[in-house]
Amino acid sequence: MEGIRMQRIRLLPERVINKIAAGEVVQRPAHVVKELLDNSIDAEAKTIKVHIQKGGLQAIIVEDDGIGMSEIDARLCFERHATSKISSEEDLGRIKTMGFRGEALAAIAQVSLVTLETRMKGSDIGTKVVVKGGHFIKQEPCYCPEGTRILVEDLFFNYPARKKAMGTSKTEQAHVVEIFKRVAIAQPEINFHLHVDNEPLYALKGTTLPRRITQIFGEKAAKNWIRVEEIADKIKIRGYILREGRISPAWHQFVVNGRPVRDDTLHSVVSTHFKNKTGRTPSYVIFIDLPPEWVDVNVHPAKELVQFADLLLVRQVLDSAVRKAIAGAFNGMELNFDAPSFITSAINKLKQPRAVNPSVKPLAPTPQEASQSSNTQGDIPAREEKTTLFKEPEEPRILIVNGKYAVSQLKSGIAIIDLNNAYRRVAFDSIVRAIEDGLNIKQHQLFHKIIELPPQHRQHIDEMIEILSKSGFSIQRLGPDTIAVSAMPIFLQHVDLEYLFSKVLSALQNKAFMRDSQSIASLLAEEAVYRGREDRRTAEQLLAQLFQSPNPHKTPSGKPIIKLIEFSELEKFFKKS
Repeated sequence: MEGIRMQRIRLLPERVINKIAAGEVVQRPAHVVKELLDNSIDAEAKTIKVHIQKGGLQAIIVEDDGIGMSEIDARLCFERHATSKISSEEDLGRIKTMGFRGEALAAIAQVSLVTLETRMKGSDIGTKVVVKGGHFIKQEPCYCPEGTRILVEDLFFNYPARKKAMGTSKTEQAHVVEIFKRVAIAQPEINFHLHVDNEPLYALKGTTLPRRITQIFGEKAAKNWIRVEEIADKIKIRGYILREGRISPAWHQFVVNGRPVRDDTLHSVVSTHFKNKTGRTPSYVIFIDLPPEWVDVNVHPAKELVQFADLLLVRQVLDSAVRKAIAGAFNGMELNFDAPSFITSAINKLKQPRAVNPSVKPLAPTPQEASQSSNTQGDIPAREEKTTLFKEPEEPRILIVNGKYAVSQLKSGIAIIDLNNAYRRVAFDSIVRAIEDGLNIKQHQLFHKIIELPPQHRQHIDEMIEILSKSGFSIQRLGPDTIAVSAMPIFLQHVDLEYLFSKVLSALQNKAFMRDSQSIASLLAEEAVYRGREDRRTAEQLLAQLFQSPNPHKTPSGKPIIKLIEFSELEKFFKKS
């Protein structure tokens, strides 16, 4: 009997299976909101209203004016894998709805108290269902508007470890707001409302995609969007990339067949092209529409990721769309994204023909002119010794290339310095000294700049003002979400203040963010923008400050500042050795 062992593998009880499923689908209040929004969209709702209390940990309400449910469906919707959206295995390959697994309500009801009220269109009376912790409590007739209203209370009441792991109510609120905005952008034709702790935060009327983006991000951003559009091989790309400035946090959103998703591979396509032109990470909203059988949406519990049947094809179409959009937006030239921008600029200038007046025919040179021309040509070798590549006759210390780089000769080679990265390093050092030693780096403004901040960050505005005051800002709070800026650090004169302040507020919401001088200075300095352009003297002053830094080779975030090229490397490259 020694060879016989007790059975170790057993089937899990249904209740344990349900808890595992709940843990996959519902990880925080924002996931509850996302699942309920998906259901409302599938119910053909024209208006969806979301209410949250204490970041959604205390209560979440999602109500819509959709088709509603019958008495039987209202009970069945709480069963696992009960769905009206698929009926066969083949349906999994052509899913067109937002929700489809039939897990959402069952999983939510496992970890909270759920009250559902629903009435079908044309019915005189609705039905009410109550489920707590996965246990059916009651079902009864009720009077309610057409559509569906779901109240989720006391989230994770029966999962104390999960509840303890949640962030503060403000942190969870921020996650809910982000999910809400992403869904609202993905479905611009629907009216969306969001109330936080009984205060209205968003009231978005159904509209077009450009207008919905404006509703979410404001009129200022609306003036700087680059349109992206391409149709090829049944794949339609449409959307917008922000030409100047950024949205906090830098907003990257793909919408695949109406579903907000993340995709690092596709993000690299947009980001690489944009960075090669501007040096910045772009904010964008891009829709990808393709046949439903070409994409698998059943690869992530929360449906945040998808898998394309032919990712290479999707990438190629997106690549073409982004290339054309950026080329059209920046100087109208087709850019070579594989070459450094200053080389591309030089080559393009060489290719441009000289302007010629077509109404004037060139005349044959007179003998005297021909003689003068010949003499001039013969003088070139003699004059070459006095000719310089620089505008000023004295020997320069640096050459400015494309307004971005300083090139200087060293004893052993050439140094290429990224002026913007150098500027950020100098800005970082100055802000650190301002915070630690009280160094005055303020630049007062002739007119105060009035800025409206995102309402979801309201509780951190006073802390932000206190921190930034030590960094060289003079800020006064005018209202719940409004501030006035009368002075700022010299190195931050050209930054997008709305984005910068939103970035600081987002950081303050993160428990892991250190409030020390290095962290604050790094956060601010990474937004510094060098505007010296072709001014060699300004660049020389900047470099003089750079080489006083304890670390002149890298920015606070670790980006390189100086590229050294040895003469021996050049000799080897040009095959002179």
